[in-house]
Amino acid sequence: MKQLIIPDKVQKEMLTDFMIMGETRGLIGGYCEDEFPVCYANEGMARMLGYDAVEELIEAIDGKVINTIHPDDREQVIKDIGDEYYEGLTYETTYRMPRKDGSWFWTVDKGKVIQTEDGKLAIISACYDMTSFVERHKKLEEKNMLSQATIDNIPGGYHRCSLEEGHPFLYISNRFLAILGWTREEIRTIFDNKFDNMLHPDDRNLSSDYVTRILDTRGHGSAKDQIYRLLGKDGYHWVTDATTLVKSGNQTFFQGNITDFTDFVKAKEKKEQEIELQREIIEGLGKEYFSVLAVELDKDRVLSYRESGENGKIISDFCRKCGNRWSKIIPSYAEMMVSDNTNGEFENQLGLETLRSQEKDYSMTYEFKLETGINYHQVRVAFVKKKDGTRMAVVGTRNIDSLIKKRAYAGRKAEKSICCRRKCQ
Repeated sequence: MKQLIIPDKVQKEMLTDFMIMGETRGLIGGYCEDEFPVCYANEGMARMLGYDAVEELIEAIDGKVINTIHPDDREQVIKDIGDEYYEGLTYETTYRMPRKDGSWFWTVDKGKVIQTEDGKLAIISACYDMTSFVERHKKLEEKNMLSQATIDNIPGGYHRCSLEEGHPFLYISNRFLAILGWTREEIRTIFDNKFDNMLHPDDRNLSSDYVTRILDTRGHGSAKDQIYRLLGKDGYHWVTDATTLVKSGNQTFFQGNITDFTDFVKAKEKKEQEIELQREIIEGLGKEYFSVLAVELDKDRVLSYRESGENGKIISDFCRKCGNRWSKIIPSYAEMMVSDNTNGEFENQLGLETLRSQEKDYSMTYEFKLETGINYHQVRVAFVKKKDGTRMAVVGTRNIDSLIKKRAYAGRKAEKSICCRRKCQ
């Protein structure tokens, strides 16, 4: 990723205006455009989110800062920043950020709009991990019953459960109901008003272990949040559950808060499936193909590529230079690398609209320009469907120069033999 904002400048811009207020601090920047495309991130941010490297973080969030913000918090974050960007604008907001392991944590984000070296406006955010603050808040919760006003403003699904078998509900917040789609009456009738009956059968052992860890604290401190699935009206939801043991007067009960991150899990699973599909597709073409590209036709994007040798590197370089946009790669490559005799046909056969309109696999041959002449290359195009129903084109290129020239030589030899026989007659 090209970093248009150098780290020293980022540090100077941020530290001039903001005091360090948290235990862990990470910096991330995005252009003031839709979904805030990433223009900068530091190692502190990568570590805070559980990644070993900045590049790994950027790939995980698909190069968009918006994906570091919990979907339920994005609307408020946008309001806090404001709808007009200008150099020097500062803001402060709070939201949940995703760790690599799928859990969420609360952060305070202090940001500033600066101008990058290419003249664009970008937001640079200094994010602070509020985990220690939340832990202190949990300790206060253990000593005091939460007021209704506090409950109504807690993000996520607040609930209280008895220590009895099955953990009957003592209280369910409106947000808990909204997350899973049930009414209180439905929870009473369908689940016998018990939390455990909402758990996925495969996850009940996780909940049991979690309860044991919570009880081991004996109301002092808190156990690490647990991830499992709860049954909602629309199917199972992946949630993180932060629960503590509370003693209030003569009562002892569990007090918890769930955060739904089903969309994150589904997106991760989808990405893993796509990666596996790409691997299967690319490995499906033999090693004689020095370049294999997987092209998302609906997005006009080269999703992945395999290269070998100098010719493979040439094609990959064109992909990178053209931002992996197929509609730009083909005309650029045709102009620079394909002979005048075949570049028109090359563009016609491999243009984006042609690929989108084709139903059957096909091949075409073109003349690859060399300083000493030409080489014959063959392109093989195969079509596959992803699990979401969208089509991909797998474009493989191999060198068939020796085969073409061998056939041409054989043809000339046969023609010469025929001429000789005619003369003899």
